[in-house]
Amino acid sequence: MLFTLELHNVKIQIWKNLLFELLVSFQYKNFNSFNSLTEVDKFDPNKEKEIIDNINQNIHALDIPKNYQEKEGLSLERVDEIKREAIYNSVQNQNNNMQLMASEAAGAFDTYYNHNTTTGNFTVQALVANRKYVQYTGSTIGNPKNASTLFSYKKIVDNYENTVIKQMESAHWSEVAGWVATLTSGALLLASFATGPVGWVAIFNAKTIAEMFAFFIGFTSTAYAIVQRTQLSKNAAELKSAAYNKIWGNSNWDTGTTAWSIVDGY
Repeated sequence: MLFTLELHNVKIQIWKNLLFELLVSFQYKNFNSFNSLTEVDKFDPNKEKEIIDNINQNIHALDIPKNYQEKEGLSLERVDEIKREAIYNSVQNQNNNMQLMASEAAGAFDTYYNHNTTTGNFTVQALVANRKYVQYTGSTIGNPKNASTLFSYKKIVDNYENTVIKQMESAHWSEVAGWVATLTSGALLLASFATGPVGWVAIFNAKTIAEMFAFFIGFTSTAYAIVQRTQLSKNAAELKSAAYNKIWGNSNWDTGTTAWSIVDGY
């Protein structure tokens, strides 16, 4: 039955019940005085038809709208379908969230890792020299050697990202990108010292902090260069070099499940 029509029928039935009780109460009771009420001994069955006729007459007098729009209600089958759709959507959203949670990634300036903890597949990359990067791909599933190397590499890259991105504020200072580009370009920083991150660390260890501060200004600017950031540049260079040392060489990986290549980078 249509939902709207059912609603009107319910209203009519309520009115019938109320009017019936009211009329019956007047058959059973009468007022002898203003403050007292006595009951009639018995209800007269002959009055039943009269009561019903009065109820019908009052029901027909009710102002029930005739121009309402009929709409089909929800069947039990449709309710079940809605429940199943809601459960399905909830499961799909949960699966999508789990997929996002299963992916781990970190890094900066082409030194990074990407690991799917569900499938075990990973990609790692670190600077070799002169904007050349070594890249390894493989899986950790059922492979303790790969898992151990990747675990250590993640910690190095997490610290490297935090140092370069957050502490050195690379998102707000273009000097950081310029300094990293200098280190990865293979340019000679200072005579008798190596190039790249290793060279920067060696220079840092051979100089005083005041000397390195002045040297760092030459690669950045007086606005950016402060003693704290000068020290952070050494930390970042050490981590960048450590990333390469951790993953380079077949001894760190299971060669049967890992492939490597040299790619161009930052």
